[in-house]
Amino acid sequence: MMQKVLTYLGLSDEREVLEDTESAQVVETPEEPRRAGRRPNIVALDDARAKAQQKVVLIEPRSFNEVKEMADHLRARRTVIVNLHRIRPEHLQRMKDFLSGAVYVLDGVISRLGEDVYLLAPDQVDVQGAIASWEEQERDDA
Repeated sequence: MMQKVLTYLGLSDEREVLEDTESAQVVETPEEPRRAGRRPNIVALDDARAKAQQKVVLIEPRSFNEVKEMADHLRARRTVIVNLHRIRPEHLQRMKDFLSGAVYVLDGVISRLGEDVYLLAPDQVDVQGAIASWEEQERDDA
């Protein structure tokens, strides 16, 4: 049960669950000795595909119910740009809090691009730079 919760939150990978169940049934066999001086010819295809398929998703939600869709994109390791201009003021802060929590749990980054426009990036995306006019205005307001 706990593993399902961790998988849903993106803290655990479904492959780990499958590997755990398979490893319980696998009978260990002796490994062949490696040949000296040779490197294995193994390439991690998941990493190569992930780098080739980097996507940015643009979302302009109209209700709080669409926040799950944004979190799902983050869990799938996609960068999301969210425009919250059309959200009612009473739901705006709740949505910001939910998205901040989702980004935090996934070790991602959240950056403000404009008024109620945010960049939500998963952990493997490196966000550099900042939009100076918004940062200066926030410091002046404080």
